[in-house]
Amino acid sequence: MTKKLIVVADDFGFSEAFNYGVISGFERGIVTTASLMSNMEAAVHAAALARMHPRLCVTQHTNLVQGYCCADPTLIPSIAQGDRKFYRSGEYKGDGVMKKGNGTRVADTADVKRETVAQLERFKALMGYYPMHLEGHSIIQEGIMKAYAEVGEERGIHAMTFDDRSQKGFLPAHEFIGDEDINLLMKDYYSTGLTPDMLIGILGCIKKNPHEVNIMHCHPGYVDSYIMDNSTLVLPRCRDLQTLCDTRVKEFIDREGIELIGFDAIKL
Repeated sequence: MTKKLIVVADDFGFSEAFNYGVISGFERGIVTTASLMSNMEAAVHAAALARMHPRLCVTQHTNLVQGYCCADPTLIPSIAQGDRKFYRSGEYKGDGVMKKGNGTRVADTADVKRETVAQLERFKALMGYYPMHLEGHSIIQEGIMKAYAEVGEERGIHAMTFDDRSQKGFLPAHEFIGDEDINLLMKDYYSTGLTPDMLIGILGCIKKNPHEVNIMHCHPGYVDSYIMDNSTLVLPRCRDLQTLCDTRVKEFIDREGIELIGFDAIKL
């Protein structure tokens, strides 16, 4: 079985500097997919860059915590304020596994569905088509994941899940964020970023697992003042970009016969 890996650059559209880094990771590194925050101001810039790179697979990075909502804020009160600003991620209750936090806020599934659909429409306005995959940014709660799954099923779009469920019209694809062996390798990720040794270790785990298609999320990009002022993940973004372009990583992938693909390759 040939192992296939989707390498997703999350947060495309966060800032113009970050966008350039994502494109660099695609041109010089192993990035296959850019996940677009369609609600962000710099999403217009990201879409313009993407159109210059038609081989780049662009998907939706549904964003509920940064910037302004796309839906009417009065219809999504659990996630957005009256001025259209989202509540920040630190205000949300962590699920105890994927996100550990001290907040108390819980997102309503119906609200998340409305905003997810609104961001899909914004995506189409920017890109000229709907994405074939959608996922979430920063916060993970049961109700949020339920919303993504329902929107994906209703729209025929592949959606991020952590249960490897079968999705109509798509090959199975494994989100390995919750895998114990990989979590151990990535325990220092938020302080160090993705190092070459860390990534090669992750690729080794992928070679051993039973899944043909695996999905890896990373945050490769350049840092500017907007990132520094609006994200808790700053310097690791630069490290991710450097690692994804590292010769040792690319040589390991070639040597082990891992095929790099986008989400377009799993659509039946």
